[in-house]
Amino acid sequence: MHTREAGERFVSPLAELRCVALYMRACVRRGRSPRGKLVDKLQIRPFLIEVDGTKMLVDATHAVLDLSPARPPKSADVRKLLNEVGGQDANADTSRCEETVVEVGATVTLAGTLVKSPELKLVGDEANPIVVRSERAHADIAREP
Repeated sequence: MHTREAGERFVSPLAELRCVALYMRACVRRGRSPRGKLVDKLQIRPFLIEVDGTKMLVDATHAVLDLSPARPPKSADVRKLLNEVGGQDANADTSRCEETVVEVGATVTLAGTLVKSPELKLVGDEANPIVVRSERAHADIAREP
């Protein structure tokens, strides 16, 4: 997958990966309280996918990411993610954060609504979001030894 322009991508706050879709989740805790508030935020930008040499625009406002959360480095600054989801005053030591990203250049499987006019593109909205799955290797069970 490709971004249309260099400015049409995000850098994830924890893993610092270039991506076109970013889903952040945090259990925000303030002070010493063990109670937390679960907050999340999805960011997505238009991007291009290439299928058999043909490029197609994916322009969605909502997405379901069937991907594993990114593994941030141990030096990751959780304050960056907390600021993104509105937890500026959260306790960074007791709050828990994770992010799921669709990296630029990743091989994924997409599902969404195909629009043919005026241009061919895949779209998704709140009622019908696009679905992004990681490309997984599957055993060919029909093959005989």
